[in-house]
Amino acid sequence: MVTSSGRIVIAAAGGEEKKAKMEISLLGNTTWRSYKDSKGLTVWSVDGVSREPTRWWAPPSLQILQKDKHLLFEDPKATPSDPDGSMYAAKEWLEMLDKARQCAFTGNLRSIYSQVNRRAILPSHNL
Repeated sequence: MVTSSGRIVIAAAGGEEKKAKMEISLLGNTTWRSYKDSKGLTVWSVDGVSREPTRWWAPPSLQILQKDKHLLFEDPKATPSDPDGSMYAAKEWLEMLDKARQCAFTGNLRSIYSQVNRRAILPSHNL
């Protein structure tokens, strides 16, 4: 599931348990792309990346990127006889990730903007 708050939530399909197994934020250094697999079908992947210092004393400029998670997705209904079907499915998912990231960023900006406006509008009692 892709949420409007910019997260991918992985949960078991079907069954009674509705508990999330994994969550990945799309707001950080997370990247995604599509490519062709060995069968000629289009698959897409998500790489969750975090910044880690090279040493505990290292300044922020010496941080390295460390891949946290690599998830690979494919269309379960795709067949090698119709590779275009998987291409369209992957394209839809990647567009959804882009929209979720944009929605989350604009939602965060609106929240910050409204907080700033409230502070500017509310009278100060310390005068």
